[in-house]
Amino acid sequence: MNTKTTTLFLLFILPLLSFAQTNNLSLEYSPHLSNITKIDSTQTNLKISHDVFFKYDHFISEKLSLTAKIGFTNFGYRINAKESIIDTSSNVTLTSQKSDLFFNFNYLMVNIGNSFKFKNYFISPEIGLGFLISSSSKYKKKDSIGNTAPRTRISSKGNLRFGAIPLSLSIGRKIELINVVPIIGIKAYYTRLKKGSVTTEKASIYGFGLLLGLDF
Repeated sequence: MNTKTTTLFLLFILPLLSFAQTNNLSLEYSPHLSNITKIDSTQTNLKISHDVFFKYDHFISEKLSLTAKIGFTNFGYRINAKESIIDTSSNVTLTSQKSDLFFNFNYLMVNIGNSFKFKNYFISPEIGLGFLISSSSKYKKKDSIGNTAPRTRISSKGNLRFGAIPLSLSIGRKIELINVVPIIGIKAYYTRLKKGSVTTEKASIYGFGLLLGLDF
């Protein structure tokens, strides 16, 4: 290997070695439950949600790294309602219907934060900005004898716009295997929504669930 080839090889490989020593990339997925803070007097319930993120760690010491993440988050809430049809002449309930309303919101999230490492465990607080991609609502009805009406779904897509400030905390463990490093843990978040982005009132979304991932 001549001097020119050696120099080119070193110029190419040294930045990669530096990146491997001080930086890290990972993929995170979180299935979780989400809900919205109370709107008027409406009782809301948890719904199944999820998010997926690409995460970049820049290590400034053996136990501390600065983090940056970009990804997709789906969250929302559910409302249970009961409707009754009453015979006004006798004041007798003729039939009743239960209905479920599901509200979904899809955001592009950009987060920054820190990650504190203790052996194979980590704690990672983060803050970010959320940009609303789309929203949808789904309506499902069920009568008193168990018949379910067809679901009605209404979707709305618009220009990507700022709409949320998420705060999150992840606690987990990296399991170092021979060829792969899986991540397992728990995650909780509280997202302040911009007024008018989801409701006409001030509201927040919160959620908690599992954290799964892989280190590259």
